[in-house]
Amino acid sequence: MERYESARVNPPIARFGPVVNDYLDGQGLRSEYWEDVLHARRCWSTWMGDTDPLAYSIDHLSEAWGTPLRPARVSGRDLFLGAVREINNGALIHFDDVRREFGSELFDDGTPAVQLAFNAWTSVPTQGGTTRIWRHKWNPADVTSRNGYGYHPVVVDGEQTISLSAGLGDALLFDPRYFHAVDPGLNGRRVAITFFLGFTSRGELIAWS
Repeated sequence: MERYESARVNPPIARFGPVVNDYLDGQGLRSEYWEDVLHARRCWSTWMGDTDPLAYSIDHLSEAWGTPLRPARVSGRDLFLGAVREINNGALIHFDDVRREFGSELFDDGTPAVQLAFNAWTSVPTQGGTTRIWRHKWNPADVTSRNGYGYHPVVVDGEQTISLSAGLGDALLFDPRYFHAVDPGLNGRRVAITFFLGFTSRGELIAWS
């Protein structure tokens, strides 16, 4: 596990595995992304062996969708999926929108018609760590509420919200284009396998981290 750069992500969040938006430049993905993907896959295979929660999650999502889930591709190469995040000190109100972050040219498959986020918890605190999701998607007026990588709470004032406290082994599937946040946790680590899902125009289910 390593931390995101503190200048960009604070409170601190630790993670394992490369995530696409950390490797983007004006030409697409930097070359070191693919080197880090190989390293992460070797580590994961060594650690997990036959008890792989990522493979279990992918198998069951594929079964539910009716066709195999596969990695999204860039230049014919499979992207990494299955990052692990440890969020013990909370996460700011934010959203994740592949179209807004990456544009329509990054994925070989085009921009997904629908985006979802998947989280499955392998460790949870005994208190706190609640996920909060608001019925609010980004609009241009929200720029005045920026707070580091996220937004000040005023951005979701008065919006309908749902709060979810995960137990060990629970999973959550939701639309990350809605603003969401994580409360700080107490007495234990909050660790989850996480990746994004997208539905292509051909009805395929693709994923990336």
